[in-house]
Amino acid sequence: MGFADSTGTYKDTGRLETDFSAGYRFNMLGLSWDVGGIAYIYPDQDRKPLTNTRTDPQTKYNWFEYQAKATYEAIKDKLSFTVGWNHSNNYFADSGQLDYVYASSKLALPLDLTLQGSFGHSNIKYNSRFAAPDYNDWMVSIGRKFFGFLVELRYVDTNIPKARGSQTCADGCDPKAILAITYSF
Repeated sequence: MGFADSTGTYKDTGRLETDFSAGYRFNMLGLSWDVGGIAYIYPDQDRKPLTNTRTDPQTKYNWFEYQAKATYEAIKDKLSFTVGWNHSNNYFADSGQLDYVYASSKLALPLDLTLQGSFGHSNIKYNSRFAAPDYNDWMVSIGRKFFGFLVELRYVDTNIPKARGSQTCADGCDPKAILAITYSF
């Protein structure tokens, strides 16, 4: 399917997102720190300018993001709080600088269940290029480990206007229920 241009037409050739990440974890000042970066690569993307006023030959989707987070474990293996910040000098679709700040918490429940919640805010320099205003997002999940796999049911949403048929947000901004299965090694 690919990415839509400013008319809503899908004209690119990219069909794959490849992510590369690296980081370093350490403990300091009673907190667990995680710093690093992630590159989002869209091989074979070939796009026209996002708007008619743009002079560059194509919109660039690839971007790199720095990240830093600190976690405080209030009750060992039971309750933790995390705050984080992600930064990109040139975010997705040439939308300029991005700063994303967030806070989350995790609580161990009976039956080996885990309850998590998060709230974040994205500040994007060129909102018209990103096709959305600065926005908030939130997530609530419940999960459990099975045979080394973490199975989570998540509810996610944003405050991006849900105007149907607009470039700002078609169906992609509706609240979602997501079943996530992950394995860490």
